[in-house]
Amino acid sequence: MLSCVSCTGEKTAQGSQSGTDGPVPPAERVLAAPGGLTAQKTEDGILLQWEDLSNREEGYMVGKKNRSDGKSTEFFLPANTTSWTDTDFHPGRTDYTVQSYWHTDRSPASSVSFTEIAPPEVSFLPVEASWHMAALGLKVLSDGGDPVTFGVTRSRDDGTDSRDISYAESLSAGDIAYLLSEDLEENVTYRFLPWAENSAGRISGNAGTARLSASPVPVTLTWEDIPAGSLPQGVALKKTSTDILGHHVNLWCVMADLSKGTVEIRTTISQTLIEPGTYIRETLSGEGRVLALTNGGYFASPAMSYSYVCDRGVKKASNVTQLTRTRGYTVTRGFWGVDASDRPAIGWQNGEKCYAEPLPVYDGGPVLYPDNNLPLLQNWTPYSAIGGGPVLVKGGRYCFDYMKSLSGMYLSNHELFQSDIYASGLRAPRTAIGSNPDGLVVLLVADGRNSGGSTGLTLDELARIMTGLGCKDVLNLDGGGSSMFLTGSEGTLQNNPSDGRQRKVLSFVSIMEKVQ
Repeated sequence: MLSCVSCTGEKTAQGSQSGTDGPVPPAERVLAAPGGLTAQKTEDGILLQWEDLSNREEGYMVGKKNRSDGKSTEFFLPANTTSWTDTDFHPGRTDYTVQSYWHTDRSPASSVSFTEIAPPEVSFLPVEASWHMAALGLKVLSDGGDPVTFGVTRSRDDGTDSRDISYAESLSAGDIAYLLSEDLEENVTYRFLPWAENSAGRISGNAGTARLSASPVPVTLTWEDIPAGSLPQGVALKKTSTDILGHHVNLWCVMADLSKGTVEIRTTISQTLIEPGTYIRETLSGEGRVLALTNGGYFASPAMSYSYVCDRGVKKASNVTQLTRTRGYTVTRGFWGVDASDRPAIGWQNGEKCYAEPLPVYDGGPVLYPDNNLPLLQNWTPYSAIGGGPVLVKGGRYCFDYMKSLSGMYLSNHELFQSDIYASGLRAPRTAIGSNPDGLVVLLVADGRNSGGSTGLTLDELARIMTGLGCKDVLNLDGGGSSMFLTGSEGTLQNNPSDGRQRKVLSFVSIMEKVQ
């Protein structure tokens, strides 16, 4: 009598049949990678199809990863499935994997990708303008599966001077970017037509217009002389205690006319952190008569300068060139100086080069590097120069504003200063240096943080006071507790530093009597 091997109706291990009840189950479970996996678009979505090469699997697992947003999801299907439709497909490249499973066991995966590029979907932000620049923003709602280029066609309102300006990096879904126009002429209306494109096509936004608002008005104050005995021709030491824009501030300054040939600018650096009065008495007064001295650029302990110092044609320190904010950035930072003929100049320094314009980075924006498109400062070689920043005024025009990105970053803060230096409404002790082409040089210190009853200055207030003194170029220097104003070769402290005493600093700017 023959015995029945199986009556389950499953496949036998040899694939043969026994009796009329179906195949015999295999001796071992087989979880094989699906064969012939394909992907094609249908009216319902992306159809995946494959060949079932497994037996007695619990089911199939489909993995999906969208390259545009990086999201990964998994779907579980019944046993013996040979197709599945992705009904939630988005433009771009999507990678799929399919594998059979039983409990925690998995077969090798079969893979396939499907790519479809669509035009981008974007939201253009309205054009904004300040006294300094116009800014136009964009938010990428969908990149269509391909990197997006953002740009604007800018022209005068009469259609002349048309040019295309592009963002420096490709954008993806969720990115926000700004194009900045900082070379606009005053009293001219400009037209901005934004566009965004990828390999599937270009879309344009609605045209907008903007013109620069009025620059801040210079502030003219009443000053009194600081007693200092006999001064060289063209030199004045001044102070004032005044209310400005509704708050009280105490100020000290020295004004020197370099064209008289009686004084010189010294920009010096110490080997160690030192109080300015001690530095004058122990070092500087041995080189001549000191008329006035202020603190210089930024620094850290122990004795590390973050700011440019060039003393009588010899570079002693460079401005910082790399900073980490939301990303790592290369920066150009401001400096002011004179050449060997006492011609003043202001600009931005990086390494061995002095530039006429800043590298236009902003926190959260693209990473840029100085190249041939960034103009150098021409026909001028530094002799005595000090770094700091930000540059507030150049050629009589304000070089900054307070416009922000949606994430709250200042768009014209190209030197990437922290919020305790660069912020709208921030009043603090300040030190600044400025000049005009006729040879006038001004060193100014403002007390703040209620030291001596003085509330300090915002950057725009500082710029307005300096332009009120006749300056066409203005550089902000290190401030806060470092802001100190001293006179004479004995190093008499005139102001009230917010630390309550002289802070040890690293670099200095002084007006000294020229040795005849």
